[in-house]
Amino acid sequence: MPLLKALAYNLSASLFTFTFIFLIAKFFLGWSVIKPRKKDYIIFSCTVLSIIFSDLTGAFFYSAGLFKKPFYIFEIIIDYLATITVTLFLQSVFKKGILNSWVATIFLCMLLNFSEYIILIFLPEFQFHIAILHEFLLYILYNFLATPLIEITVILLIFKTEAGRIIKHRINNCSSNPKKNILLSMYPAIKYIAYIINSENLIINKYAVSAVITVLIVSIILAYMEISEIQRQKLEAQQISIQQQSIYIKNLEQMQLEIHRFRHDYKNMMSGIYLSAKEGDTKAVQNFIQDMASDFEHQAGSQIQKFTQLGNIHLMELKGLLLNKMELMQQEHIKYELEVIHPFLDTTFRRTDLCRCFGILIDNAIDEVRGKENAYINIMVSCQDGFTTFRVKNTLYSEVDFHKIWLEGYSTKGNGRGTGLANYKKILECYENVFPYTSIQDGYFIQELKIQE
Repeated sequence: MPLLKALAYNLSASLFTFTFIFLIAKFFLGWSVIKPRKKDYIIFSCTVLSIIFSDLTGAFFYSAGLFKKPFYIFEIIIDYLATITVTLFLQSVFKKGILNSWVATIFLCMLLNFSEYIILIFLPEFQFHIAILHEFLLYILYNFLATPLIEITVILLIFKTEAGRIIKHRINNCSSNPKKNILLSMYPAIKYIAYIINSENLIINKYAVSAVITVLIVSIILAYMEISEIQRQKLEAQQISIQQQSIYIKNLEQMQLEIHRFRHDYKNMMSGIYLSAKEGDTKAVQNFIQDMASDFEHQAGSQIQKFTQLGNIHLMELKGLLLNKMELMQQEHIKYELEVIHPFLDTTFRRTDLCRCFGILIDNAIDEVRGKENAYINIMVSCQDGFTTFRVKNTLYSEVDFHKIWLEGYSTKGNGRGTGLANYKKILECYENVFPYTSIQDGYFIQELKIQE
């Protein structure tokens, strides 16, 4: 096939493939297209150039007869070039990290390759003479109807099962284990094992074998990932549990001391109220009971209430964050309250991003009230009406310029600070279902993060 004709074929196939991958990423992975900025147009232009370069390289290799050489070296090179271009495409359109886009590309290639192998089982020769009308129509049917239908069916089946959940989780949390990413990155080379095995035509239908091997590779990778993830979660849960128990013990010791003090004061108060009760002064008795309940709430009841609220947090990463911040506020002698309205199980917001954002808001509140009189922080988590709301409210002591708080370097605490809210804003720009609110009410600075689930 002439070079230009091969290039035209590659470009048309790329257009179809990239459109298909875009739809899969949007509707199955749930990724949202982010409004482009000026530099994004440059990245997208580079992506288009890389697609043309990849297609041109493939056309040259094909025209020069370099394909099907020993060990399929040139096919592997083209596959990696294609993987890089798809990665750049996903990153430029959806504003995901390079690593997230790379892992998503590998998984999507696995699914598309498997779908193609399923069709090729019934077309082992895979040769169309497009000069002949009925073979040209068969070629069109194969490329633009049968292949997409099989691909959509396979993807639907996978994303409706546990495998789909694992794939989504792995893509969104791909930075947690580099070894898994290395294993995934070997896929474009590994998939040619069946071709190498069949180099002497020992197998009647190499595509059937390729389909089986692809299933085995994907199954092994997913099983390894799931086992590793379960182990990681168990280890993390154990660490948080140990940390939680340590804080519980400290607070129990503190509450025991407070109750001991209260018991001592209680004896003295009872001695004082005895005469009032004996004389029938019910008003004094009522005031005494009210004061006693208030003192108990102040000395021990508030601690019990905080840890009761913390028990409603079932996301280990968030519970670990709150435990750290609660311990820090206790060390700083900052009065705080924690409210968790309804049990919080999970969110569509990426967990690492959630901890980063919520941590920034709490850290800013602690910085504002640290060392001040009547310092107070209220932390609230609410799950209602399809929204999850995270709110941090703190006593305000500084003047706040709402036009500058999102700028890098701006801080009410002086120079060399002010990166927190700028990073916070940058993280939120990657999501369309997240809504931040900032306000000042009755001397309190309020930061709220609302997520549409």
